[in-house]
Amino acid sequence: MDGGMVARVSRPGESAELFGKKVLRIHGPWYTVTHLDYSYEFFLVVRPTATGRGRLVKQWSFPREKLALRTAPGVLESLPPDYPPDVRKSLESEANKRFYIDGFLSFDEPSKTATVAITGLVRPFEERVDLSDELR
Repeated sequence: MDGGMVARVSRPGESAELFGKKVLRIHGPWYTVTHLDYSYEFFLVVRPTATGRGRLVKQWSFPREKLALRTAPGVLESLPPDYPPDVRKSLESEANKRFYIDGFLSFDEPSKTATVAITGLVRPFEERVDLSDELR
């Protein structure tokens, strides 16, 4: 497992935080991992400044079937038009594709609503979470 804080929105007296976790299932004594062994989880936490103790508000899980293998973001777009076609094709091959999953957090103060967006999935993901009962 690997993870940590992805985003934080600070407000007076508290913060809303988004955490992400990558989970890899390993096999055998050589710790082999394939593209089939990945999953990701994200957690929305509200943390009052006074206590520092976070409260889990919402959790999302994305199994392998929901993850998109792709070439690193920006690589293909940054190649000059006259770039050798065989090298471009190699960059686009399955062997060079990885998971590039990221999370984003924004907050609308008047409605006390957090918006969580996760990129790198087969389908776009964005969810609004009402935090009016969680925040002061």
